[in-house]
Amino acid sequence: MLALDHIPFQAPDLPALAAAFAALGFTVSPPSFYTSPDDPTARWNNRCVFLQRGWFDLLQAPGAPPAVGPASVLFLTADLDATAAELGDLRQLPAYRLVRRWEDRPAHQPFRLISIRERISPLGLALIEHADPCVDALPDWFAHPNAAIEAAGLIFAGAQPSPFAPAAGRVLDLGGFEYWEPAAFRHAFGEGVDCAVRVRVRSLEATRSALAADLAAVQSSGRLHVAAPSPLNCGFQFFEA
Repeated sequence: MLALDHIPFQAPDLPALAAAFAALGFTVSPPSFYTSPDDPTARWNNRCVFLQRGWFDLLQAPGAPPAVGPASVLFLTADLDATAAELGDLRQLPAYRLVRRWEDRPAHQPFRLISIRERISPLGLALIEHADPCVDALPDWFAHPNAAIEAAGLIFAGAQPSPFAPAAGRVLDLGGFEYWEPAAFRHAFGEGVDCAVRVRVRSLEATRSALAADLAAVQSSGRLHVAAPSPLNCGFQFFEA
């Protein structure tokens, strides 16, 4: 089954979003931007959080809501066309291409993506084909004060997987998705959010030490649950490898 590749976040204020990830103890890359061979006029500014497995894509989106949560989930494939065929009757949007560029570094080879139209989880899912690990990223960008090593999945409050999940789960590894009762979720992450990002780390002690001092955190059963700083509107669950 295909592993989770990355989770994008779309924000009207990219510097504020990057600062929120830094407050959680992540190393955030310098600015980059996307262009598309399919739309020569397009440009999307972004920054990245690269992990040993998976990454977070921080995107500037002027029209996005000020409260920022995960926008979707993308799964990595070595052959986009073959995987699209494996999904069978699950409807898909046409494939498109993106290129990530840096001011002073070579561009990443083109990404190819397909979004799945069927609602499988509370967030939309997509497929992405690209070189892995990301060859345009510097080694220092993979080292995080919070000891993060993997973008492991998501937790959803008061929701259930859709009837399409079993079919998608034959191709995509949905094991990183958890569905919690609202009361348990509120106890862990506080009020006002309904989604949390799961992150595997080497050391919870290092994670706690790397958090900004004003962040609320609840630790139990080998998990550290953190209410993320504004403009993020989601929780973060850190757990040891």
